[in-house]
Amino acid sequence: MMLTITYLITVFNKEKYIAKVIESLKAITGDFRKEFILIDDGSTDKSIELIKRHTATLKNTIIVSQENQGPAIALNRGISLARGDYVFFIDGDDDIIDAEATSLLLKSCNDFNTQVAFGARGKYDAITGEKFSNVIAKRSLDRRSNPEKIIFHPITTAPSGPRNDAASLIPDPISALLAGKIPRIRAIGSSGSLVKMELLKKVGGSDEEVFVQDFSLALKCALHSNFVHVNHPTSFEPISYDHNNLSSNKSFESYNSLKALANFIKNNPQIAEQYKLELYRLLWSIMWKINKYNFKIFY
Repeated sequence: MMLTITYLITVFNKEKYIAKVIESLKAITGDFRKEFILIDDGSTDKSIELIKRHTATLKNTIIVSQENQGPAIALNRGISLARGDYVFFIDGDDDIIDAEATSLLLKSCNDFNTQVAFGARGKYDAITGEKFSNVIAKRSLDRRSNPEKIIFHPITTAPSGPRNDAASLIPDPISALLAGKIPRIRAIGSSGSLVKMELLKKVGGSDEEVFVQDFSLALKCALHSNFVHVNHPTSFEPISYDHNNLSSNKSFESYNSLKALANFIKNNPQIAEQYKLELYRLLWSIMWKINKYNFKIFY
């Protein structure tokens, strides 16, 4: 029986990028049925107008427009409507998807018998459409004349031969999430991650007490499934970084991480003892980054 993949896209005020996001959906390849759910979380720009225009030829599409409630609630709304066997998450803010990403992640789930898979994140030129990986930022010695030099490696210059799609099993995802050393492991529920619907229903989606969706969903999924990481970009963000993006506010991002962790431990107290050392390290690394928000919530 052919699988159905639900592509869940949450959007808030991203008229600049949403057309490119939707065009990348049309290029997806793979031996499965596709369902598209776009949740417009109260955008005040032309996002919803552009969504309707660019999805006009996209079959099996559901569009929901709601009052602004934040990414976690928008994500859960989409999950409640999804009919797929797996959900592929996409940030409609600015990310485009690799055409073969779904097939790569599905294969990894099957090969390693997991319910959660995610890949790396690359960059793309919003003007030319060229995709890049292995982004390296180097500080210039003369910050006044050249404050930052960015070197991009086009994917087309990768070594010849088979694509580097090697997948790695993460048998203890809670420990890996707390350590945070694997890129994108805390971004389950964000672009380039795939989760089995059965697991999403079991964990109840993201923690709606936390504004941002991804870390809380990753923690909840880690209680019930191993993770697998694919060593290839499954999503791409624009080179010209959008400083209105939530992830540019590091204090707020850290506050959300702390709240997600606090709620997770409250609901799973055995974790605090089992991963005591990892928790201490993560808590201190989060706390020193927070200069605006009150972290007493952890207590």
